[in-house]
Amino acid sequence: MARKGRVWVFGKGDQALNPIDGGDLASVIVDSVETGSGVSANGELAVGGPEELTLRGIGEIAFDALGKTPSISSVPMWLVGILERVLPRVTP
Repeated sequence: MARKGRVWVFGKGDQALNPIDGGDLASVIVDSVETGSGVSANGELAVGGPEELTLRGIGEIAFDALGKTPSISSVPMWLVGILERVLPRVTP
């Protein structure tokens, strides 16, 4: 999205997440299945880095990496709720 000039976020874009590359995630899961390593006593597998980022923050990082001025737009959460109900009825 940043390459095209605009990043869209849901709501304020302040939802925190811990992004991980799909290939890195797959490697950790395969290693865990094969060796049992990394699994906690309650069966959880800790994956990801130490830093949490917001969606807006990720957009800003993307624009910075491209040397572009950030242009971030928000989709209001009330609209997301409507789309969740309408889209399944009008799309295959």
